[in-house]
Amino acid sequence: MAKIKKKKSEKREKILQAKKIGVEAKYNYSLIGLVLGISILYVISTLFYSGGYFFLPVDDSFSYFHYAKQLSAGHPFQYNFGDTPTTGVRSLLYTIILAPGFFIGLTGNGMICYAFLLGMIFFFLSGWLILRIAEGFFGRELGIIAGLLFLLNGPISWGYLSGTEIGLFSTVILATLYFFLREQDGDYKKTVILGSLLAMTHPEGAVLSILLVVVLIINLLLNQGAAKLKSILIFIPAIIGISCVFLNLILIGSLFSTFLQSKSPLFSPNMPLLEILAKSIKFYAYLLKEIFGGFNGAYTEMISPDAGQTATYFAPFAFLFFLFGSLPLAVKEIYARRLGINLLMVIWFFMGIGLVAITFPTDYSWNMTLIPYYPLFLLGVVVGIYHFSLMITNMVTTISLKQTFYGLSSFFIVFSLFSTSFFVVAYGKICKDNYHQKMGLVKWIRENIPADVTIAMNGINTLRYYENRNFIDLCGVGTKGLAKAYQNGVGSIFEWLEEKKLYPACFVLDRLDLTRSGLLKTELYSARVVGVRPIEPINVYQADWSLSNKGDEPMTSLSGYKLVDKIDVANLDSEAEHKYRFWEAEPGLNSTTYVYTFPCLDRQIMDGGRSLSGGEDMVVKTQPGQEMKIVMRTTGALKLDVLINGKYCRKWIDETNPGNTWSESLVTIPGQWVTSNSTKVHIEVRDKQQDTYSVGYYWFFQK
Repeated sequence: MAKIKKKKSEKREKILQAKKIGVEAKYNYSLIGLVLGISILYVISTLFYSGGYFFLPVDDSFSYFHYAKQLSAGHPFQYNFGDTPTTGVRSLLYTIILAPGFFIGLTGNGMICYAFLLGMIFFFLSGWLILRIAEGFFGRELGIIAGLLFLLNGPISWGYLSGTEIGLFSTVILATLYFFLREQDGDYKKTVILGSLLAMTHPEGAVLSILLVVVLIINLLLNQGAAKLKSILIFIPAIIGISCVFLNLILIGSLFSTFLQSKSPLFSPNMPLLEILAKSIKFYAYLLKEIFGGFNGAYTEMISPDAGQTATYFAPFAFLFFLFGSLPLAVKEIYARRLGINLLMVIWFFMGIGLVAITFPTDYSWNMTLIPYYPLFLLGVVVGIYHFSLMITNMVTTISLKQTFYGLSSFFIVFSLFSTSFFVVAYGKICKDNYHQKMGLVKWIRENIPADVTIAMNGINTLRYYENRNFIDLCGVGTKGLAKAYQNGVGSIFEWLEEKKLYPACFVLDRLDLTRSGLLKTELYSARVVGVRPIEPINVYQADWSLSNKGDEPMTSLSGYKLVDKIDVANLDSEAEHKYRFWEAEPGLNSTTYVYTFPCLDRQIMDGGRSLSGGEDMVVKTQPGQEMKIVMRTTGALKLDVLINGKYCRKWIDETNPGNTWSESLVTIPGQWVTSNSTKVHIEVRDKQQDTYSVGYYWFFQK
């Protein structure tokens, strides 16, 4: 009898298991179907708008392709073969994942398809993970709604299918959370493995992995005792995270990647820390209120969907539901002395948004730097919807919890559908613009510029990927040493090229203004796109370096005096050598550098310089007790005060230059003011509310 009961029990268990497997398969197939359907919509949109060509909407994806191609060829981190290393992409792991595409022989457009397929895979994996994580909170209903909100969110699908690291980064974040949820008994082996991958996925991932290790250590100390910490394994994610940061130091001599140095306003010259913090906090508040609060819905014509970078990201009041869902559970975990997934989600979300706000406090390509944190946000929103539904049903007993939950969820799903329709169209239109402009440029250069010609361009990654020739990246992302010059402006870029004696034969420009520099001899080609919105053309110019290095000496002749020092203003090496410092009339105003070719007496002079509204400090070599004459190359009038070694010396007023010409102005410093072998010269504008002045060079003469 017992055997019969046992057999019936085993049979019933097998039936239940089969049903469970069937339900799981049903959800997995539904998930695959949704991912395929949404991806096909993006493909159709791209093919429709571009006239049958398949492309990607973000130029950064082609930067990944190029670095992956270099990696597969045995030249990791090199922009050109033989170059010194640069860290011009955000994700080391994504570059490694892309490299096999080149190993199997994919080239050109084949890598676009490969990256798009990877995006689809990450889209599916993230959908599966978010469903499982939400299901682990309060049941299957939460998992279904979380999965739908994720899959139907336009910015998320746009980001995953953009060909960048967004899909990988988001997937690894969710996978780490998933295993952290499953390993609450203190055996964090899989969590540690995923946390280690997280550290390699993104610079922000390195910070998140360190926070993960802190949470794991606290949990073990609270619940398992210090004995569990004897194994070094738990520290591996933090070790890898720190190692990834120091990899930059080894490769480029800085803890910050060339990508960050070039792109982030954090590295704007002379930007006070207080200004950086104020700007970051303001942007942080904007993100929480407008993006996550669901109110960044300024109307934009669908005929020009990416104008202004505004769209519906989330339903109104989404941030309120996130707080309502995540914070109470996080606080509960703290009181229970077991830090769980809710607290980790909250920490990661707010820290991640903070890192974005301080490194990229600006709308950038649909706020793509935020997208990896959208899944965390949606998990909190779904829990908030559930808690709110529970509160309503406790007050109104005539409706069920399930009815209330699904009713509230439909509000959020409707807005997700709106955002998907918007971003599908935006994706296709941007791909169309990118394809016709960038590939038209590639085709023209391939046919008209010899392969051995060096080309300078400002971060046009599509051109770099498709054309295997020597390039100089004026943004400094790919060319080491130029990032700081790029942040300082075109004058510093010119001075860097001139000092390194790098003279590209052509310039390919879409944002940098060199029209008054004298460097642009002839416009050879203009890559334009006809469209409703204005698109900055990409112009190709033949370069003219005939005046390079011919402005290093002054025109002024001083009989009986000899040159003791000189400063090439806007040349960052020359400035650093002389402890040069500049400031503006109001902190936070960025000094702009320029490069002009203007007449000076009987000849043309090409020089870079700075336009200043505040003043300058510099330390120069001098001979004690000797009279010193300071000669400044300038364009425009001067109304300045001169201080020597911190003490007021004299006025420097010269209103003879009308502008649009170079002139050399001179001021004499009496010998009693020069008291040592090095002298600090301080020059500042007299009327800080009105005057500015321009300076290209300083020469210091003594007898």
